[in-house]
Amino acid sequence: MCSILVGFWFGQQIAKYNETKKANERQEKELDEKLDELRKVNKMWDEYRKEVEKQKEAGEERIWWDEFKLKREQEQEQEREQKQKREQEQKREIQQIKNKKRSEEVWVYVLNKIN
Repeated sequence: MCSILVGFWFGQQIAKYNETKKANERQEKELDEKLDELRKVNKMWDEYRKEVEKQKEAGEERIWWDEFKLKREQEQEQEREQKQKREQEQKREIQQIKNKKRSEEVWVYVLNKIN
């Protein structure tokens, strides 16, 4: 009887440990995502400061952070669209190659059956 209770208690402890471990992993993943986002913003801020310095040296009107951020986001969106287009083109090319290979295999099969 005592060994059953000890086994049950031990099982509960393992379950609690596993739940805590999963919760910690989820929290760590969320924190990593937030850290990545902060790094992106920090990098963008550094680019903004460099752009402002260039404009000061050239005597141009200062670009504001919101404009700069919007411009970068638009550039990133264009890059994503171009990447998607390239991937779609590659998929089309691969499909064309597969179709060509399949048609060649059919012709070989037909010719072998004829002979």
